[in-house]
Amino acid sequence: MKLIFTISLLLTFTISYSQIPNFRFSQSYGSFIDDWADDVEIDASGNYYILTGFQDSVDFDYGLDTFAINSYGNFDLGLLKLDSLGGFIWAKQIGGQS
Repeated sequence: MKLIFTISLLLTFTISYSQIPNFRFSQSYGSFIDDWADDVEIDASGNYYILTGFQDSVDFDYGLDTFAINSYGNFDLGLLKLDSLGGFIWAKQIGGQS
C-alpha cells in the first residue's frame, strides 16, 4: 500500500482549514505490506514533518537515491522531513522488536 494518497490528503487538509486548498506536491512512499501517515506538520521555514507507520522495508527517499529503513518488529514509526518542495532531507525510525 502506498502513502501517496494519504500524504496528499493530509497535506491538502492540513494547509486548508479555512482557505482554498493549495496543492503543493505529491510523493509516493511505502512498503509492500502496511504503511500509513498519521500527521503532517509544517515549520516556519516551510519544511514538512510527516509521522508514518510502516511494516517491512520503506524507501523514504523517492528520488534516484535510496534511504531504506527496515522495521525492527511488527510495526514501527517513522519521522520524515521534507523541504518546502517535497525534497527528502532525512528520516528517522522509532520502534523495537515488539
